Amino acid sequence: MMEFSTGVRAFGSFQLDLEHRELCQGERQVRLTAKPFDALVFLVENRGQVITRDQLRMAVWDGLSVTDPAIEHAVNKVRRALNDDPANPEFIQTIWGKGYIFVADVESVSPTIVQRQPAIGSGLKESPAAETSQTTAVADTECGQTTGTALPHRVHVVFASLLYALLYAVAVVIETAYGFDRYGRTALSLTLPIFSWIGGTTLLGFWVESRLLASGRRGGAVVATSVMASAAASLLIALQWFLPASPITLFAFQGFTAHAAYLKDASYFYVLGIIFLLLPYHYVVSLESEIRVGRRGSVGELLGRRMRSDPRHLAVYFRPSLLLVLLVGAGIWSQVSIAHIFENLRPSVYMGLYMNLVQIGRLLAFVLGLECLAWYHLSLARLHHA
Repeated sequence: MMEFSTGVRAFGSFQLDLEHRELCQGERQVRLTAKPFDALVFLVENRGQVITRDQLRMAVWDGLSVTDPAIEHAVNKVRRALNDDPANPEFIQTIWGKGYIFVADVESVSPTIVQRQPAIGSGLKESPAAETSQTTAVADTECGQTTGTALPHRVHVVFASLLYALLYAVAVVIETAYGFDRYGRTALSLTLPIFSWIGGTTLLGFWVESRLLASGRRGGAVVATSVMASAAASLLIALQWFLPASPITLFAFQGFTAHAAYLKDASYFYVLGIIFLLLPYHYVVSLESEIRVGRRGSVGELLGRRMRSDPRHLAVYFRPSLLLVLLVGAGIWSQVSIAHIFENLRPSVYMGLYMNLVQIGRLLAFVLGLECLAWYHLSLARLHHA
């Protein structure tokens, strides 16, 4: 068991919170992965002393056989985080042939001495090469706040949520296309409110989930799922006045009523949103929270720890390969169903419009699944090196 100081160390424009493992510059949090962060702590705590690579190897890597280039890479990541120029160092100076020295003045705030308790499963060693391959990033959050107080992965969440909302907006035009002369103008006027409602409520669900994850509380995925389900249900209720309880699209067989057809579409969209958008996001952000508080290890190791500690707390985990199989299978099924629909359409002046809109709707659904799958794969690959 190794002793280390807690509290906050201030140097230059930076504050190093040892207890919460945060490096902040003013109100901005600077993110470092575990090994570079530990190297920075060791250098700061030994300010003014020459620290050799062997000392860093023993203190940071527990004496593991780590190459000198790996140690240099970790120190260089710290320098990038501090915007420190090696040629004119403000914080870390290289002593050629010996090691490194932290040269900036350091002020301690509320220092105490505590015993470092190993986290669950901390006996599992992480790969030094994987550790040093992670890049340094600056988060758009305030110092002292978790990344979940804002919405993590904003670009992905916003893009996917709006694409998800677009499915609902396009579907109302699809299901009225055969009667476009009667329903088209109203259907088009409804697309913007539908898009705004579904997009806004989906983003709200993810924001609430992020807040719950940030505070360490459970049930974030359940809340987001409920918000998405309530939004879709309320939309279906609201559209009862517009979508008639009689078929609009003409088939050679008995077709659905317009409202039932839209209900069928909405159920497909909801399942797509849960499996490809919500659950992967919840899983990734949950793992990021664990890594952030210092539970080290690969994604597989963290998954094993969760199962051993509390299986009920385990976020649903879909392998990217499984999602790819589901997406390809859904795409094949969709094309088969489209072919069956088109073969049984009755001629109409708006038949071409309907066929084009159906293809556009299927394409939007496939693009949504593909974007979520690509983001999920890249996020898990990044977390494997965290």
